[in-house]
Amino acid sequence: MFAAVGRLKVKYAAMTIVAGTRFGPYEIRAAAAVTGLGELYAARDHDQQRDVAFRVLRVDVAATPGRLARFERESHAAARLEHPNLLRIYDIGTDAEAAYVVSEPIAGRTLDDLLRSGPLPPATVSRYMVDLASGLAAAHSHGIVHRDLTPANILVTAEGVARIVGLGLASATQRASVLADGHPLGALSYMTPEQIQGATVGPHSDMFAFGAIAYEMLTGTRAFGGGTLETISAVTAVQIGRG
Repeated sequence: MFAAVGRLKVKYAAMTIVAGTRFGPYEIRAAAAVTGLGELYAARDHDQQRDVAFRVLRVDVAATPGRLARFERESHAAARLEHPNLLRIYDIGTDAEAAYVVSEPIAGRTLDDLLRSGPLPPATVSRYMVDLASGLAAAHSHGIVHRDLTPANILVTAEGVARIVGLGLASATQRASVLADGHPLGALSYMTPEQIQGATVGPHSDMFAFGAIAYEMLTGTRAFGGGTLETISAVTAVQIGRG
């Protein structure tokens, strides 16, 4: 565990940690992004003399004992994974102010960015899906479920390799909640009907998202789109249809 320098107030809608803040050997260099589970920063590991990605969980996640325990358990499990299609986790830390994950620097473009230009060539889709399937198989074999697999959580490197990010940020046994402080905890267009309804998730949840992402790469449109209520209705209809 490392103590943070300065008081942190992690919120959903704003980057709150200033450059120069230290968490033990980690120095925050710049803000990168806000996600549903917290904030992402570029940082420097002074012990290892390397650049890292530093993700801080939202304060309501870090302050809830049960959720924090699940985060620590699954993050440590994810950190033991070494796979070319999974972003490598270096370290996990918690203190009175924050819970965080330190990983490889996030290099490349997200699949979400690539899809803004429209559908991808079938050969490219096939290659990416093989990469994603390989990464998911490795995670699932260790009891780790991503639970928030979306194009925004998939990186494509300069070499054209698809890599999954965000493992360890959601417990394999956690009951899903569609909204957390008014914000989707997972992207609705990629969530299973069971997940939207608050049921326990499993590997099938990732595979549902896997299929939705494949559809989007091939067509350029989401399998389940529209507004919040429309998306929930469309996804839930899948469960009714298969019942």
